[in-house]
Amino acid sequence: MAAIGEHLANCPECHQLFHEIFQQRRNYAPVVIDLSPEKWLRDEHLDYEWLTAYVDDAMEKDEREMTEVHLRLCGQCREEVEDFIAWRREFE
Repeated sequence: MAAIGEHLANCPECHQLFHEIFQQRRNYAPVVIDLSPEKWLRDEHLDYEWLTAYVDDAMEKDEREMTEVHLRLCGQCREEVEDFIAWRREFE
């Protein structure tokens, strides 16, 4: 991939061909890069340590905010948090 990228950067003909084919395949729609947390956090699931830190309120502010964004999007992790809280209450 690096060699291809380097070639495209240094070969105007191939760069133009790549650009034309890329645009055709996207039906000339604009390219949008979305770096919002909702997009890049949706597939990151909570592991046990992260889950316990969240429930114990033992996270830094930014980690907690990222976790809450993920929990709004991910029913699986939301359910795991709820189950863990219920288990903890039962255990206590």
